[in-house]
Amino acid sequence: MSEALLEARDLVKEFPLRRKRRVHAVGGVSLSVREGETLAIVGESGCGKSTLGRMLVGALAPTSGEVRFRGQTITGLKERELFQFRRQLQLVFQDPYASLDPRMRVRELIGEPLVAHKMCDSKDELTLRVLSLVEAVGLPTDCLKRYPHEFSGGQRQRIGIARAIALDPSLIVCDEPVSALDVSVQNQILNLLAELQEEWGLAYVFISHDLSVVRHVSDRICVMFLGKVMEVGPTEEVFGEARHPYTQLLLDSMLPLDPRMRDRKRRTLEGEPPSPVDPPSGCVFRTRCPYATKLCANEEPSLRLKGNVKVACHHLNG
Repeated sequence: MSEALLEARDLVKEFPLRRKRRVHAVGGVSLSVREGETLAIVGESGCGKSTLGRMLVGALAPTSGEVRFRGQTITGLKERELFQFRRQLQLVFQDPYASLDPRMRVRELIGEPLVAHKMCDSKDELTLRVLSLVEAVGLPTDCLKRYPHEFSGGQRQRIGIARAIALDPSLIVCDEPVSALDVSVQNQILNLLAELQEEWGLAYVFISHDLSVVRHVSDRICVMFLGKVMEVGPTEEVFGEARHPYTQLLLDSMLPLDPRMRDRKRRTLEGEPPSPVDPPSGCVFRTRCPYATKLCANEEPSLRLKGNVKVACHHLNG
């Protein structure tokens, strides 16, 4: 098993509101990503997964906690020092149109990080490098003079991926990279990411709410609820025998592949969603958990190892 490429230790992110109130977006998350693996982060909208992803690459400063890359702490570095690490840590956004400057041509969009980091000694070298990146992501070589609005959603996402791999990074955070695309195009982008991972040795943090996609692309899965990690472990083990009640309910909400199973009654989350401004005491999932007890209200569960899976629950099954 390879050493950790990236580690997050007790990451907390709070956003201030009026009257001294705060949004508790991420609450003490610790995780690691190994060389060449895909760690998926899943959960409902608002659970803090995108905020966590931005903290992992240094795009957002945590309220507390630290991020370590290859054993070196990058949290709190000055902008000039962090600039060098950004060659190794990149981000692919959910909306490829919003993340691309509409005033820039493809040549400039893909070449911008190369220019910023002085990776090319001449314009000819820059052009050749951009052409190789365009080919690597499956775009036609005659696209360099075109603008983002001239492309389809899938093609724009390919441009975003080309920008992300331009500096030969070690890790890319993919924040819902296919959720805005048609299903057929989703498969093409997922296949492209898999091919690039194999060829370039990339590690991914894959953020998504789509469990079927996550199962297809990830080696390990981290399940979040209201800024906390509920369960983390090898993907097939989590899908095969989910231990946390929230993970069980998430998996139960998936549409079965077998049409004969689609009419069966599926469990759903009960109760009102808790607020990140005023999260519940103890376990943040307890107000929606069918197994909650007084212990869950009084004491926050820590992540405990159960086989190869870590689970934050006072009442582990089995």
